[in-house]
Amino acid sequence: MGLFSLPALFGKHIAMDLGSANTLIHLRGEGIVLNEPSLIAWNIWDKKVVAVGSEAQALLGRTPQHIEIIRPLKGGIIADFTMAKAMIRHFFKKVKKGYALLKPTVLISTPSDISAIGKKAIRETIVKVGGSRVQLIAEPIASAIGAELDIRANHARMLVNIGSGTTEIAVFFHGSTAYSDLLKQAGDEITETLNRYLLEEHNAKIGEVTAEKCKATIGSAWDSPKIDMTMPLTVKDLDTGTPKELQIAAQPLRQALQEPLHELARGINTALDNLPETLLVDIRNDGLLLCGGGSLLHGLETMLSQECQLPCLRCNDPLLNTVRGCGIVLENTKQYRSFLLP
Repeated sequence: MGLFSLPALFGKHIAMDLGSANTLIHLRGEGIVLNEPSLIAWNIWDKKVVAVGSEAQALLGRTPQHIEIIRPLKGGIIADFTMAKAMIRHFFKKVKKGYALLKPTVLISTPSDISAIGKKAIRETIVKVGGSRVQLIAEPIASAIGAELDIRANHARMLVNIGSGTTEIAVFFHGSTAYSDLLKQAGDEITETLNRYLLEEHNAKIGEVTAEKCKATIGSAWDSPKIDMTMPLTVKDLDTGTPKELQIAAQPLRQALQEPLHELARGINTALDNLPETLLVDIRNDGLLLCGGGSLLHGLETMLSQECQLPCLRCNDPLLNTVRGCGIVLENTKQYRSFLLP
């Protein structure tokens, strides 16, 4: 009997992109059924869960002192076993809807450098919340499959997956990963740079949701029509502790974001320098493909193309790329079995 061969009546098999920022779930035969923030709010007095996912995100900046909102995963790795278990259990109940008679088999994408301890933590967590068998696939491979890259071709392709906590660089050739590297320059560091800019220039502080909205609205990596834009922000004045209104300009913000972006470009150039010439020729011709939520920063593909001297494209729906790839593997297990982690 194949890994995912049980009839749908007896168990809806699940593919998950268990990310530090968002958790996405694909059900076999149904597609993507969940996309929510990887957040959980709990009461530190009685240890009870208050809200999970989108409901927890809605509480950011509005909770009393005894309610804490945390991200149970960091860099795609479980950082808080208890909270991760509660969060995943909630998501499973939400998508299973009580119709499965047997526990589902679960396929999860993981960072390519995940340790044996990290693998064990994920497997134990999934089994404790209702999974039967757990299979893992490296996130760059899942992303490449989701981007419809032919990773089995006798032709090198390069993928840069910019997540929230880390950026994974991978070069695929002839069905294997010819090169991989993990960078700390990613979406969270860009957001932290934005927050430092507001603190240093305006002595102001904003919440996580507002920071992400600011980055998406006027943030950019390259000169563009956005460069003359401004955005009104309600911030907390750290001198008085009271709210105040600011107009944030795109141009100085772009300058402030250059440091982590140049570090990202340097990491990609280091990868290119480490490749043999036979693979580098292919990548110089075809360029690199960006995916992940961090790739949505306006003008990033143009900036990286200039810094790395090669074509740079962003895939369609970069936020859904990894879970889409996991779903393709889930629906076509025999075809992709060799890519699953041992």
